[in-house]
Amino acid sequence: MDIFIGTLSIKDKNAILTRCDMAQNEYVLKDADWSNEKAVSDFLSKATTLKQPIYAEVIAAYKNEKDINILLVDSIENLTEAKSCHLADLF
Repeated sequence: MDIFIGTLSIKDKNAILTRCDMAQNEYVLKDADWSNEKAVSDFLSKATTLKQPIYAEVIAAYKNEKDINILLVDSIENLTEAKSCHLADLF
């Protein structure tokens, strides 16, 4: 597993992490089978009440499925409303 830092959003009923890197890679988030914490489901249940952008540090394992970047999420840490780590948001 690794730590993926970025902002969270919802697209087509999926939780998406847009990574804070130059390419702004996007990952579809899915709850990991091995985790007792269902962090993605929890995020989806409250996402509409959170103020955008939503910063998060996602602890997950990477998987590529049919050319789609997927993170199997163990946990979501430091979820912070109205915070961005993207350089474009600074200007």
